[in-house]
Amino acid sequence: MERKHKLYGFPEVFMVKIAEGYIGTTAKVNSKCAAKMAKKLLSHAHQPEGIQIAERLKQILRQVVKQLQANPSKENWKAFINTFMYVYYGNPLARLKIKPKP
Repeated sequence: MERKHKLYGFPEVFMVKIAEGYIGTTAKVNSKCAAKMAKKLLSHAHQPEGIQIAERLKQILRQVVKQLQANPSKENWKAFINTFMYVYYGNPLARLKIKPKP
């Protein structure tokens, strides 16, 4: 049975018509942690092939776990919690590439 009216919302429209993926957080994150996360995420995006977003996020998550295991300081706990609030929705093979200014 086919529906005549399809329900959809902003996320579906955004992902289908505007973006190939979405990187966001599940809650408010510390601004210093957010800046560090952005730097870690974008640090390799200038390479000719860019970065595979989902894989880069997994690498960052692994790094923060190792840091916490090596030194369970308050700062590393904060980084751990804030980093794990990041999510990615979209094609797991999508790449992010930053082109240099002409």
